[in-house]
Amino acid sequence: MKKIYMIVVIIVLLSIITSCKYSGNPIPNPVATVENTSITVPVEIISYYWGSKTEYGGPWEKLVDKKGVLLPKKSKIIINFDRAPKEVYQYGNWLSIDEFLPLDIETNEILVPDTEGSYIYSFSAKWPEGDVQYALKVQVE
Repeated sequence: MKKIYMIVVIIVLLSIITSCKYSGNPIPNPVATVENTSITVPVEIISYYWGSKTEYGGPWEKLVDKKGVLLPKKSKIIINFDRAPKEVYQYGNWLSIDEFLPLDIETNEILVPDTEGSYIYSFSAKWPEGDVQYALKVQVE
């Protein structure tokens, strides 16, 4: 009986340690700057699966009512991470709550259009600890 009790305790402890393995590393915060300017565009965490923690949301819902950073037409936004991800993927422009226009981006740079308006961009990144979806909003003038 004592042997079974010890085995159960060890299994429980190993489960706890394994599930918390990555929770010590904070979610990386990318910085978005506009090329050849001092403009910084705030980047929001939208949803994530990080270690044993999860949060879900949508870029449109989180940013639609927020004011976008004013940018000149055809500005280039450069995304830099404080810790390099394994992969950055699924860049896109949110046109509405359920309309997503994928962007073909191979570098961490978003070129804003030459058409005035508000734009919500999102992207996802992957680390060993999990995946995170980010978004930012700009106002092109």
